[in-house]
Amino acid sequence: MPLGTRWGVELFTASNWDGLTPKDPINVAITGSFEDAGSALRFLREEVGWGSCWGSDQFVCQVRPTKAHRNDDQLASGAITFYPLVDRDHVRVYLTDETTPTGKRVLVAPVHHDRWIGLKAWTWTRSGVPVPAWEVADSFDHSRKPVEDAAMRRGYQSDWTWIGNRLAVRQANDRYVAGDGWVLVVSTP
Repeated sequence: MPLGTRWGVELFTASNWDGLTPKDPINVAITGSFEDAGSALRFLREEVGWGSCWGSDQFVCQVRPTKAHRNDDQLASGAITFYPLVDRDHVRVYLTDETTPTGKRVLVAPVHHDRWIGLKAWTWTRSGVPVPAWEVADSFDHSRKPVEDAAMRRGYQSDWTWIGNRLAVRQANDRYVAGDGWVLVVSTP
């Protein structure tokens, strides 16, 4: 379902089981010195403080060449959520084939805040193993702040770009959540 593109990818991720249903809006892009997903992940791990986590895989659809790209990795402020003790900020990261004028690749990500809902549905991991879906995104906006703060601490430039991806997307608890249509763009040296 094409909803517009930026950085050579669709503006939303797609669900891992059908590849068509819009899931999470792209709301962070990191450009600059990252030549591979590993170096971008190090920034998110070391500077933002996010670590490995559990979560279902999703795809981003690249437009040149046309292909579905499964998330390169997932990170979060906590491995899982567990009400009422822990909510978390969660990100799936995608290193695109798109390059900047300096020849570096662009990393895009849908960053969101997860909250506990209890066992409501099942989803699947990269290896096809079913796992319970016990959390849902309740915001696509405020979880960008830790990324912006980390960029500022490192002296990286960050800007906000309007791309208008405000479609409300269905969560496992049948509620619809929309982002604000803005993308935090972090430019590293």
